[in-house]
Amino acid sequence: MINEILQNSTAANDENGEWLELYNPNAEAVDLNGWAIMDSTDLRDAHTINQSVTIPADGYAVLCRNAVFAENGGVTCDYEYADFILGNGSDEILLYDAAGRLVDLVVYDNGATFPDPSGASMMLNSPDLDNNIGSNWSSSLTPWTGSAGDFGSPGAVNEFDLTPPDITAGPTLTIEVNQVTFDLTTDEATIILIRYGLTAAYDDSMETTAYLTAHSVDLAGLQPGTSYHYQLCATDASGNSTCLEDATFTTESSADQTAPVISNVQVSGITTTAATVGFDTDELATSTVNYGLTTAYGDSETSQTVATSHAISLTGLQSGTTYHYQVCAVDTVLNDTCIADGSFQTEDAGDIVEIVINEIFNNAVDSDDNREWFEVYNAEENPVDMDGWTIRDDDNDSHVIAGSLIVPAQGFAVLCQNGDTQLNGGNDCDYVYGNGITLSNSADEIVLIDSDGQIIDQVNYDGGPAFPDVPGISLSLVNPFLDNSVGENWEESPYQWAGEEGGYGTPGTINFIFGDTDFDMGVTEEDVVPILDNILLEEDYDIFLDLNLDTAVDILDIILLIDLLNQ
Repeated sequence: MINEILQNSTAANDENGEWLELYNPNAEAVDLNGWAIMDSTDLRDAHTINQSVTIPADGYAVLCRNAVFAENGGVTCDYEYADFILGNGSDEILLYDAAGRLVDLVVYDNGATFPDPSGASMMLNSPDLDNNIGSNWSSSLTPWTGSAGDFGSPGAVNEFDLTPPDITAGPTLTIEVNQVTFDLTTDEATIILIRYGLTAAYDDSMETTAYLTAHSVDLAGLQPGTSYHYQLCATDASGNSTCLEDATFTTESSADQTAPVISNVQVSGITTTAATVGFDTDELATSTVNYGLTTAYGDSETSQTVATSHAISLTGLQSGTTYHYQVCAVDTVLNDTCIADGSFQTEDAGDIVEIVINEIFNNAVDSDDNREWFEVYNAEENPVDMDGWTIRDDDNDSHVIAGSLIVPAQGFAVLCQNGDTQLNGGNDCDYVYGNGITLSNSADEIVLIDSDGQIIDQVNYDGGPAFPDVPGISLSLVNPFLDNSVGENWEESPYQWAGEEGGYGTPGTINFIFGDTDFDMGVTEEDVVPILDNILLEEDYDIFLDLNLDTAVDILDIILLIDLLNQ
């Protein structure tokens, strides 16, 4: 099993100082001749052991990038490998036996859960633990005999710091109306955990992430004039903790006892699946909208932005449905209020033409305005004429389409700011809207209103927090039947657009080729690899790999891809 890794030496040239240690927990010796080490993303980053290397029972073997003691930081190696490099940030180590069976796997993650030391090894806390769980590893804290400066224990039992940290000063509490600040000092670098609540059972906690010796930790969002119980713990990099006994503090009473006054409540931007609830408050406050099919509500959206003018978007609603809603506000000293129940009805999908904003090119690498365009998709079974429709944003941009603009059934139309192919990147536009509409490079809105004044579609892209935001690359809806008001349903186009030098997009055509998981403009056996890697390495959900759109990447997506290849 993989027991210790030094991926980032500071005592030797980085690659020369790399090594990994294997531990044999068995009662018999193991010969590594014919075994292989590799990572999962590049099969060229691999090495097969080509000589006898015996690991004794309950013993160790150290495999090094460079076995020369004077060059590798002072490591005594059992074997020198080639063609295999340990990434300093995130990387994988796969260990296969001579029969090609996967024996062990460690996927370290640049500090997200695993340690990420420089000049020190990552060491497994115990051979009995799962070595692919980052919290089961620690950073080495002492150099080995002969080390040129790096920390670790190559070829020996991993040595651990078992001494808990000491709180040498504090904690000193600075108490305010809604916040308490804890200041303290520890004798070694630690993180701080504060559990707190109205009783000694606690019900909230705050934990820092940086290992420091001088600490200042804020607990915010507390109730004025309220007594709280708390317990403070300090934990070092080896997982040793010191916890103080339960103690209490009482927040200051607030001079302001008046809840904010809510006014000008209105519901706007109602579509088949979305609506925006806006209102004003007479003082700075955060805002919440509770909503649902009954006055019991059941769903809510909250904005932590402190303001006097509020707008909260509700998405994922059912078409042709009456929703109840309640508006609430909380001021800066936590006085809160809610208004009486209100209601609104979403548009009936049967009455709305299914024209979908499907792709947006808002930020070219040069000549920005001339190259802006967006694409719509017609999900109807019949063509749709957009003559008389309005394109606008939520500010002052507006344009009324003059003349016939036919969007074919289940087809596309591209609307551009400039129709000259010499200036717009070689784009054959179906309609030119001119300077009345400008697509912001950051956050903006595109609203489509039909000739009867109904909002047909609206996309509020946000310049990066949820929607893609890369210059020269279009925002592409993964599937035109997904909710295009949700940023996670959009991705950067992976296909280079022939008309835009250095740019990516698919104006007038389908955004993504179904099954093309490696984005090479075709569907082949190689497209199985990204899905398989996602499953085996337990990577984050990737909508491109979820071919059957069941919100999971699994064997069913591989089966669907194989069926597609066999057609």
